[in-house]
Amino acid sequence: MRFRPTFTLLAWVIPVANLVLPALAVRELWRASDPDAGPDEWRGTRTSPVVWLWWLAFLASLVLLAFAYSPVLGVHRPSVEALMTRDRFVRGAAAFGMAASFLGLVLVESTNARVFGQMEALTASSWEAWRRRGGA
Repeated sequence: MRFRPTFTLLAWVIPVANLVLPALAVRELWRASDPDAGPDEWRGTRTSPVVWLWWLAFLASLVLLAFAYSPVLGVHRPSVEALMTRDRFVRGAAAFGMAASFLGLVLVESTNARVFGQMEALTASSWEAWRRRGGA
């Protein structure tokens, strides 16, 4: 895999690169956790749309927060209209943030289930081979 744990952590904190690299790391983790793919076949597997929806919701929340606070930053006394507009953008950002959180939970649980599926397949095949050899 290209994204080792240390590099994946760095992908979140490197400016500008953190707009793309975390999504690519999650995509690679999703593909590598495919229980039906072999050790060299996982690169050709499909990525779930949930990965891209999660990342788009996350980026949308960041963009809305930037729109929310850009007109009122540096203004000594922002107008009531500017504050109301800010609050609308913040509510939209919160909604997208909640969607991103939910999709992130779905991704974590799905990836975890896929990894356990891989482990179960490995264990079941070795158990079956042991039984065929006369172990039981």
